Amino acid sequence: MPYPLKLIIYTDLNDTLLDRNYRFDDASEALELIRRYDIPLIISTSKTRGQTEIYRKRMALNYPLIVENGGAIHFPPGSFPTGRLPEGCRREGGEFVWEFTRPAQDLLPDLKDAAKVTNTIVETISEMPVERIMEYTGMSKEESELAKDRRYTIYFTCKGDRDFLFAELKYRGLKPTWGSYFCHLGYYNDKGLAVHKLTSLYRTMGFLDFTTAALGDNMNDYTMFQTVDRPIIVERPGGGHFSGIDIENIYRVEGIGPIGWNRAVIDLVNFIDWNY
Repeated sequence: MPYPLKLIIYTDLNDTLLDRNYRFDDASEALELIRRYDIPLIISTSKTRGQTEIYRKRMALNYPLIVENGGAIHFPPGSFPTGRLPEGCRREGGEFVWEFTRPAQDLLPDLKDAAKVTNTIVETISEMPVERIMEYTGMSKEESELAKDRRYTIYFTCKGDRDFLFAELKYRGLKPTWGSYFCHLGYYNDKGLAVHKLTSLYRTMGFLDFTTAALGDNMNDYTMFQTVDRPIIVERPGGGHFSGIDIENIYRVEGIGPIGWNRAVIDLVNFIDWNY
């Protein structure tokens, strides 16, 4: 590394680093600083591995990826020393995968049964035509198709009492939450746990004196915020911050999505003493 490892940034994508048009132009100044100082920018998202790859390539990043709400960490080629990867990582194509939960298909019977018990109507993303996903989210056809390939979580819509349904799912030992467009359901999926494990992995390489930060926009990022030194929540589309986050040291940055993201990351980078 040309600079010492002083900062690791974990970031959500939708309505955080990406705007509603799935662009990150408004974060370009901060992304340039990240590249200049070789700061690990770890995408931590509910998106699938295939979806995440779209943005990893567009941003010219090569760091580990936390996908499907912490269901797994993927290590693209060259993103982490293979000799330092923990036991349990498996090779998949040209990369390694560290999984933390059970397959998404095992969730479906409980979701359907819980919906019946609570008199709610649910529709999973795998049941939706690609065209409707595109209309619902504004995603490209390519990304909408990749969004259906979920390994660790289920995306679904809910008509009825969402809180009642979520309570029933929690009673069954599952982890429901919600993001920008869909409800999410997982087993042991936890962004915070994945962030903790990856941060610890960096420490095993001898990096000890660094700050961790996380940027997100809603409840889906709560455990990630709890796990880092500097949690940062950006404004949501329409203005204002999500009101359900009660973490004491959270910083509510002004600026919707990537505008606030850009401002917060510039402040973070400028706060660090980059001298050895």
